[in-house]
Amino acid sequence: MNQSIDNFMKGIYMGIDTFSYLSSKCEESSLKALLDETLAMYENHKSTLKNRLKDLNICSSDNSGVIGKMTKTVFEMKNIFTDTPEEIKLEARKALETGINMSKKFLSEYDTSDNETLLLIKGMVEDSQSILQKYN
Repeated sequence: MNQSIDNFMKGIYMGIDTFSYLSSKCEESSLKALLDETLAMYENHKSTLKNRLKDLNICSSDNSGVIGKMTKTVFEMKNIFTDTPEEIKLEARKALETGINMSKKFLSEYDTSDNETLLLIKGMVEDSQSILQKYN
């Protein structure tokens, strides 16, 4: 369980990295505010899950890991010319959808004996789905 929850935590860090990058590229104020709201959501998820894992005496990652860093680099290279609000919004939607899909996959494979953590992660998925609607 510890390895899979650590991989889930790395995914949260990937979300933080992605939305930090997209926000730094965005010049349109309302979209930048939404990107920052999404970034704050991921930061909140990170803190909440870290506290839960600390309660369970489980150490977790403090970054997205090697694969996450490589993915971040490829993402940034791929999006070096992504500058318009429409392009940034599209990338934000894709990132949120990926996070939601990966979270659902994690939940389907997660050891359900820890109901509190399971409910916490389900709440994170709901948060992500809710904020995704704001990008439409």
